[in-house]
Amino acid sequence: MDHNAHGFPFPPIFEWRKLVHVCQRWRHIVFASPIRLGLQLLCTYGTPVRKNLGHWPPFPLVIDYCTYWGADGGKSLALSDEDDVIAALEHPGRVRYVRISVTGSMLGRMAAAVQEPFPMLTHLWLSSEDENVPALPGEFLGGSAPSLRVAHLAGIPFPPMLLSSALGLVDLRLLDIPHDGYISPEAMVAGLAALTGLRTLFIGFNSPTPLSRSRRSDPITRIGLPSLATFNFRGVSEYLEDLVAQIDTPLLKNFTIMYFNQLAFQIPQLSQFISRTESLDLSRSKHARVGFGGRNVYVRLGCDQAEQLEGHFTLQISCQRLEWQVSHMAQVLGQCFANATLSSVDDLSIDARDLQPGWEEDADSTEWPGLLRPFTAVETLHVSKKLGGHVTEEMAAEILTVLQSLCFEDEPTGVDP
Repeated sequence: MDHNAHGFPFPPIFEWRKLVHVCQRWRHIVFASPIRLGLQLLCTYGTPVRKNLGHWPPFPLVIDYCTYWGADGGKSLALSDEDDVIAALEHPGRVRYVRISVTGSMLGRMAAAVQEPFPMLTHLWLSSEDENVPALPGEFLGGSAPSLRVAHLAGIPFPPMLLSSALGLVDLRLLDIPHDGYISPEAMVAGLAALTGLRTLFIGFNSPTPLSRSRRSDPITRIGLPSLATFNFRGVSEYLEDLVAQIDTPLLKNFTIMYFNQLAFQIPQLSQFISRTESLDLSRSKHARVGFGGRNVYVRLGCDQAEQLEGHFTLQISCQRLEWQVSHMAQVLGQCFANATLSSVDDLSIDARDLQPGWEEDADSTEWPGLLRPFTAVETLHVSKKLGGHVTEEMAAEILTVLQSLCFEDEPTGVDP
């Protein structure tokens, strides 16, 4: 019941159950030092939890039923497994780690069982691929999980008030938020306000969800997330606009944005957020890459290995036609860096290796100059050879006034500045 093969964030634990069966002396030695030896009980597929739990000392419980884990591919919870999950959760004072891929019905059973405080719980991972998953109730975890440090919820609606039960969170990932689980930016900010130790935050919707609220006229009051270093967002630009307008992240170093496709981007708040977040320090980025693919386009700053260790900024837009990708990226770059300069980027790559067959049919775009203009200090430009008819030497020399070298893949071409 206790090993590290499932990727637990705990030190490796040997099969101590075998040791305690060797002799009474060994049994006494092992049981005499449960904390120092890190003894815990693993509840997973096939473990007769309800039957055997009473035969072991009250060690911490690790509950791991994850359908996508393991070399044998996905597993589904049998009825006996579901009952064993509930049996383990009936000991809230002992549960330390929970990772379960659940069905909607199983989540409903869990929610009904988990309405007491979980004082030892440090890690909570819940995921579901069901379309009709019930929202977690406000009484989940009994309103108190003081030791919780990591919470990952994927495909599961939840009320933001749950965050107030875990003020010690350092890693929060809310992924694939379903349409029925929409959370307004104001409610999200209210839930995050007390998480002053939060270092990693992921917020991702599984589909474009428009804002359902009237435009606010009252002055915006921002909250501080003083420890946040990594922020990933996936959704529509309007949502992120409202979100970043209400938060300050003085230590943010890694920022990744994934926008769904939309007709136009109006992102003044994102531009202001980048400008006031000095720790991002995009003005020090020496390298930038713009990549075009079959389903999305992205821009990445600080893209060499050394700079990634210190921080990076990535923005991706989901859309398929190349002309849309160029137009959208030109819009975003022009607004994003209207106040935050890219004057240190001296090396720019434009990569089109991932374009799908037939891309030439929709390659006509007049937005290429707009895509290049924010990069005022580029001296070296690398362009995929297949885009040579769109990003020409004449265009590059006219817009990038300090350009010294233009390379189409591995064919360098000198360009007079």
